[in-house]
Amino acid sequence: MHIGIVFWGLFVNRGGVQKFCADLVAAMVERGHQVTAFYKHNKNALAAPLYPLPSTVPLLNLRLDGYARSPALRKSSIAKARECIATSGVDVLVAPFSWSELMFFPALLQGTGIPFLVSEHSHPERINSERWNRLEHEACLSAADSIHVLSERFLPLYPDFLRARITPIPNTAALDIPHTPRLHTPNASIKRLLAAGRFIDDIKQYSLLIRAFAGVAAKFPDWR
Repeated sequence: MHIGIVFWGLFVNRGGVQKFCADLVAAMVERGHQVTAFYKHNKNALAAPLYPLPSTVPLLNLRLDGYARSPALRKSSIAKARECIATSGVDVLVAPFSWSELMFFPALLQGTGIPFLVSEHSHPERINSERWNRLEHEACLSAADSIHVLSERFLPLYPDFLRARITPIPNTAALDIPHTPRLHTPNASIKRLLAAGRFIDDIKQYSLLIRAFAGVAAKFPDWR
């Protein structure tokens, strides 16, 4: 299969979604699929992606400027981005992000026959309050052929007409991380668990981590 992945911020952001996209691209290539990465032009972009990608993956710049002040420029920009996707040969387009630029993709794919998969990587209420409004978000999702969310507990937060298209798949930890030599610490007998992320509990759920650790801490006194 030829998979298209929309890699927003490919050259400018080193965030969780970008890391997910890079891992997804590598995994699909390893499984024998052809992958094309689409990204948005940014004048401040670096010369190379911030996360490494397989050398066989084409990088196509959509140069999408859907917010241009000139209606003619917006129309031209969307038409060129649609042509870029339609002529790429992809069998499916995956958009692993949930901010307002997503609303252009139903128009970009209109008439192409390419299935559209939206992969959401945040709490749906956070998406609606932080990134755009609920009506536009749900209208955009209604154009998707399939929707991925991170947790089954998110399903009731989506309208009934979308739920048949939603598949919950949680994030997973990579199992093939190469061995890293143990760093010297003043007290090597004490082991530490480190969690890094935004301190927003309904997304990162540090309270769940703390409760889980509290439940086993007495059995593992050498862990902090």
